[in-house]
Amino acid sequence: MRRLEDWPTQLGRTIDAAMTKEFQWGAHDCCLFACDCVEAMTGVDPMVEFRGAYASKREAVRALKARYGPLSETAETIARHLGAPRVEANFAKRGDIGLIPTEDGDALGVLYGHAFYVPAAVGLARYPVHHALKIWSV
Repeated sequence: MRRLEDWPTQLGRTIDAAMTKEFQWGAHDCCLFACDCVEAMTGVDPMVEFRGAYASKREAVRALKARYGPLSETAETIARHLGAPRVEANFAKRGDIGLIPTEDGDALGVLYGHAFYVPAAVGLARYPVHHALKIWSV
């Protein structure tokens, strides 16, 4: 998958906009945020079919499992579809997607600067690059 010419600007805008958003299942959660960033970089929204399709964690888990499996399998399947290979933390670059262990369970985040950003109750939480369980190069 190719990145758009202005992907750095679009990714920055997407992350800036998320800095003040409240977490909301089906509107602004880890999967949708990561895919917002993928769309900003590539023009492709891998989660288009799930937007607005769930409103709770339970519904999100059920919807993703029905289609792909657990979150890590969902991320793997979407990454394969996008042609986004797995990379080691030492080779991760801005815009890559990571599976991040958080106190609330695993979540998808986006590498920006020297940290992965993951939606929090309000805004985004930061996690070190080497904290990621898996990383996919977008």
